[in-house]
Amino acid sequence: MIDLKLELLKMQQTTNEQQPNNEEIKYLKFVAIDNSLTDINILEDFNRVQFNPIEIDEISFYFSNSRYEWLLQLIKNNKLFDNSNKPISKIELRKHLKQYGKGFRSGYFNYLKIIESETELFPNENEIFINKVFSKVYDAINVSCLPLQLLKSEKEKKYKILEDALFDQGYIDGEIYKAWMIVAEYNPMFSKKWKKQNATQYPKEEKIVVKNQISKNPTDLIWFKIGLLFATGEIESLIKKHHSNFSQIAKTLFDSEWKSYRPYLSETYNNTSINNKNILSNNIKTKLLFEYCNENSIQMCDTFLLQYNSTK
Repeated sequence: MIDLKLELLKMQQTTNEQQPNNEEIKYLKFVAIDNSLTDINILEDFNRVQFNPIEIDEISFYFSNSRYEWLLQLIKNNKLFDNSNKPISKIELRKHLKQYGKGFRSGYFNYLKIIESETELFPNENEIFINKVFSKVYDAINVSCLPLQLLKSEKEKKYKILEDALFDQGYIDGEIYKAWMIVAEYNPMFSKKWKKQNATQYPKEEKIVVKNQISKNPTDLIWFKIGLLFATGEIESLIKKHHSNFSQIAKTLFDSEWKSYRPYLSETYNNTSINNKNILSNNIKTKLLFEYCNENSIQMCDTFLLQYNSTK
């Protein structure tokens, strides 16, 4: 096995000597549905993650296509605001993206330095290094388009850009993008980890089983009933009405069976996975909820659509 850490650090040093102030970020095409990097000619059934190249005042970086389109839709519907609660225009969005882009570049180009300092004292540096990169890739579920605050007091869901957090969010996303790039270039070194992780997190037949359940009686499934509350946004009014008391919400909706439903409510809303009941942390279930709502003309809320877009 090559010393991945040493090779990458040498490559970065050489690149920095050649282009100290204007290094180009490589383009990551897409991530396959099984979380491994692949080529469109090899695998047709993939979950495309398209990145939009953006350059603002010589600050170049990449941004998710689906999330960028979602932001533009918010602007079109007057649902995106700045810190002063003023609607944001497309021109003003670029100003915010520029700050995000600065953070993205900083995170991307500093990632190897940070991870080097974290692993230099370990005897098996190469193995620790690979584990660190692998763990960072799984941070991808925390990537957001921009740091946004949901304005819950509004009748319609609107969002405010958290301007003070733009650089930091960009930095995090830049690190994750760099980690994906390392996996893309050295995929064989990570293949065993992918298989082990996917076997644990996404059982081989899970998608088939879940789809079969839905095709029979979807509204009889506990997770599906709760998932629809989140997909439609109904959960928000229930949270307000019952003052975030998940037990009371479950009792009101499901009577004597409430104890079976409560964990799905609390874990999904709080984004925790104590008993593996966080519905929206499961990409398969999120996509199937979207498909069901779409096929049955059920209106979905912006928060759920943002979660769905993050699975693309």
